[in-house]
Amino acid sequence: MAHALAREWLSLVQRGLTEVEAARARETLLGLPDPRPDDLAVLDRTETSDDDDMDIISLLDINRRLVAQEDLPALLGEIVESALSVTRAERGFLILEEDGELAFDTARHSRRGDLGEPESEVSRSILTKVLASGTTLRLSNAVDDPLLGAAPSVAQLDLRSILVAPFDVDDGLRGAIYVDHRLREGAFSERAERLLDLLAGQAALAIRQARRLHEIRSLNRQLEQRVVAREADLASARRALREAGAVVPTSGLVGSSEAMQRVHALLRRCAKAPLPVLVCGPSGSGKELAARALHAESERSDGPFVSENCAALPPSLIESELFGYVKGAFTGADRDRAGLFERAHGGTLFLDEIGELPLELQAKLLRVIETGELRRVGGTRTVTVDFRLVAATNRDLHTEAAEGRFRADLVYRLDALRVDMPALAQRTEDVPELVEHFLDLEAARSGGPRRHAAKEVLRALCQRPWPGNVRELSNEVARLCVLSEGDLEDPELVRAPAAAAVAPTFEGGVCSLAELERRAILAALEQTGGDKRKAAELLGISRAKVYQRLKEWGEG
Repeated sequence: MAHALAREWLSLVQRGLTEVEAARARETLLGLPDPRPDDLAVLDRTETSDDDDMDIISLLDINRRLVAQEDLPALLGEIVESALSVTRAERGFLILEEDGELAFDTARHSRRGDLGEPESEVSRSILTKVLASGTTLRLSNAVDDPLLGAAPSVAQLDLRSILVAPFDVDDGLRGAIYVDHRLREGAFSERAERLLDLLAGQAALAIRQARRLHEIRSLNRQLEQRVVAREADLASARRALREAGAVVPTSGLVGSSEAMQRVHALLRRCAKAPLPVLVCGPSGSGKELAARALHAESERSDGPFVSENCAALPPSLIESELFGYVKGAFTGADRDRAGLFERAHGGTLFLDEIGELPLELQAKLLRVIETGELRRVGGTRTVTVDFRLVAATNRDLHTEAAEGRFRADLVYRLDALRVDMPALAQRTEDVPELVEHFLDLEAARSGGPRRHAAKEVLRALCQRPWPGNVRELSNEVARLCVLSEGDLEDPELVRAPAAAAVAPTFEGGVCSLAELERRAILAALEQTGGDKRKAAELLGISRAKVYQRLKEWGEG
């Protein structure tokens, strides 16, 4: 029944009601059906039950108003008005103490409104006692109280009925709701004391929420100002570079060498066009970063950037990943699921290692590119998609097409625009800049101090070969950070590259690329004792590609 639920909610509040509990309790109470006659008969038996129910409804309504207040001064005023309402006091005060300093934030007279000098209208002795004890204090006649009546503030103000309820907001911040009646003795009953105590708990929650909301908004404003300032600085820097005839770098790609300046310039031109882009280059050269830069510089930058490595997906899953599927299309398809094409709608789809896409799916990919339409696996409905395709490969797709391993018509579609990413060996002058970039990332990741690399370490890094390109350099910098106590100062820690795989030999001096790839993988496996992971690292390819090739050759 209503009064039983009300008492249950009351006990929750007394133990420390949270906002979520209050909301749930309010929904429960206000959503009750109309009481039956038997219920009304029971409720009419005790006047106390009626009072309890009305008190709870009143407090729930107060809680709703407090939580809705986002402005702290308005919230404090609402708390004092609520205190006057539930206690029928003559005057109400809200005092906050932060780090030992008292602040009389709000003071109201029940009939005359705001009070001018609240700090001179309350008893500091009583307030100090309540804050120190952390318990609610009720006095029927303060001037006659044996302990507090002699306090100068009590005698000077000739105080009568006083009721003070303390509350804790956060570490270092607490407060009290102080109400009084200067003319009437015994103005506050036990019921008023209980209600004010409950209101104090609600006030603490609401003040904490309002302060945190204020802090969040303040931080957001600071962040917005920093973003605007950085964007202005970036625009000025780009303008200065253009005026000086230099190439403006694209986002995400580090390096100012001549080779990278050509890449930056080409990416900026390609980004504005709607055509597919083929990013070529050796493994670890930054092809995905180039794809992200194309997306960031394009008109689709506000849309999604969806990335997938074709070599990392089993052939049996590639179609459902790309096209999605409908419920019941195959075992385990318990719901409809959008594929990568649909998820990239309005943005950019990046397919890495496109050369690993099975032939039977290449025709379907070509159709999606040409028509912008697809059907999910197991579905009959045509879905329209709009995305910009960026593909990447470390293989010569034209050669793959000539040897029948890739569709020539798809190559021509993908190769509408091409960006060739240089190997790190072609831009060793970028190594110091890349090292500094990776040290910045390491500091941001670990939260530790920003490290620096000594000139001797940079020289050693510039002089050694990088068969794994930028990816290998990134891993080496991370390794040096682990092995160094502070800054990177010991060039002896720089590791020599792994020995290159034994070059395959064959009669006649010439063989197909497919045969060359086969011999290289088998030679690497032989050199690493059959360890597929190490063989993949040695060749600078993915482990998935090693497994896939071995399966195709029947040697897996």
